Amino acid sequence: MTLNDTLKLLRIKEKNSGSLLNFAMSLKRYRDNMDIQILRSSDAFYLPAVNSKARIKWGAVFIQNIFNFFGIADDEHGPHEPIFLVTIADKSHVTTDQPQQIQLSELSANLGLD
Repeated sequence: MTLNDTLKLLRIKEKNSGSLLNFAMSLKRYRDNMDIQILRSSDAFYLPAVNSKARIKWGAVFIQNIFNFFGIADDEHGPHEPIFLVTIADKSHVTTDQPQQIQLSELSANLGLD
């Protein structure tokens, strides 16, 4: 896919996802507990993950940088190599996916909140 094709697909998918999220958050069971205002276009500047306009902005910059990094012309199909996003984290900050007791007093002390 060319850069323009990729960006067009990103916009279509994210707008669709944004519409579905907006619909879900407007349901009665979520309406009182959610800040639906974060979905407004004006809040996209802060790049909240649930805002479709923010995701489109972030995605467009990311995709353009991938094309630039690999030296792919805008009208060329690419990239031709698989791209993987990897999260690198300090092992001391990683937790299990199993339920666990969290010592709020220790967390508070570490953050200097006590």
